[in-house]
Amino acid sequence: MCKSMPAKRCLLIAVALLAVVLSAQQVSAWSYSSVYHYKSLYGKHLTGYNSNVIVDARFGRTSVELENRFDYTDRFKDDVQERLNERLQLAVSHNWDNGFVKGFYKSDWFDKETGYILPMGSFMPYYEHNFKQAGVSANGNYANLKASFNGRYRSYNFQPVFPMFTKEVKGDNLKSEAEIDFRFYKPLAIYISASDKSALDSDYDNYDISSVGTGLKLDHTFTPIQHIEAQTGIDWRESDAIAQDRLIPVTSKIRYTYMLDTQITGFVSYEARNFYDREGQALLFNSHYLRASGKYTFLYDLSHGSYMEIGGKAAPSEQVKYTSSAIFAQTDIKLTDRFYLGGGINHMIERYTNYEAKAHYFFTPVSEIFVDYIYTDDIEFNEFATYTSAGLRLLF
Repeated sequence: MCKSMPAKRCLLIAVALLAVVLSAQQVSAWSYSSVYHYKSLYGKHLTGYNSNVIVDARFGRTSVELENRFDYTDRFKDDVQERLNERLQLAVSHNWDNGFVKGFYKSDWFDKETGYILPMGSFMPYYEHNFKQAGVSANGNYANLKASFNGRYRSYNFQPVFPMFTKEVKGDNLKSEAEIDFRFYKPLAIYISASDKSALDSDYDNYDISSVGTGLKLDHTFTPIQHIEAQTGIDWRESDAIAQDRLIPVTSKIRYTYMLDTQITGFVSYEARNFYDREGQALLFNSHYLRASGKYTFLYDLSHGSYMEIGGKAAPSEQVKYTSSAIFAQTDIKLTDRFYLGGGINHMIERYTNYEAKAHYFFTPVSEIFVDYIYTDDIEFNEFATYTSAGLRLLF
């Protein structure tokens, strides 16, 4: 946790964490760590290590959560060329009967050899030394009225690897969104939403976008085994980064869930997006997909961790090169008291197929060691790749 931070800052964080833990009424911790190896047909390979540790301390209805993520690879990755990346996040939240409020601060550290390839057409490698975020979210409801808000401030500083060819990139931006729902009939609600993203002083990601929207929501449980959710709405967008003729999207989606018995559950969902011109007359672009899934749970496993699931997604489109239609299946089976064996397949038509095999052993009811193997057959680029990982998950 302290490898890429100044020693004084690391010591301060450790002392603050110890004070919080010792004074908390309830403390829980979760830890994940693994080593992995990636290899492809054309000789690309890398070996790495990652870990994630979360400590949650509760004081009545107030929670303080500290999270540390660490990722190291022995060579640069293809797109985001990270060799050493460490993230620290602190979040404080408070909840009451009708809502909650949460604030967080997140910061990334990179070692001096870490490179980052900027998106949006820039292919020059950068060192990223500062990447920080802070934000707040809140949610509350009273009678038939519900309101929510999310806000985030982000600051970054990219240092170029080759300063003779390109310049330093830095800046900050602010993003916020809010929504108000009014339930005028038990299963039905009308909503009004607004969002804004502003580039305050930015060399990269330097565009503004804002939107307002309204629509209807349906949330109804027919019986304990049948539930339906649906939403339809329209947005009006203004932006200097979006073509002027695609500023009015209309979205509709519906999801139906059915539980046949304690072993068999399934759902069907459909979503459609239509983009109109500014006058709302001409349909310029549309996308839609239908997804269905069914799951069978084996009752002999009292933890409900043994299952078989199969599903698919149909997403035809004449306006994109490839369809995103796919079929998948996955399973995890308890073979002995603590040993599970599983696997799966995910086939995206005309794109790629993923095959996965995994095994994990629970040495306590909530902690495990695991091995995972993934083989990818990339149809589009006539390439294959393998990803192997082994690690440990702990819950205290």
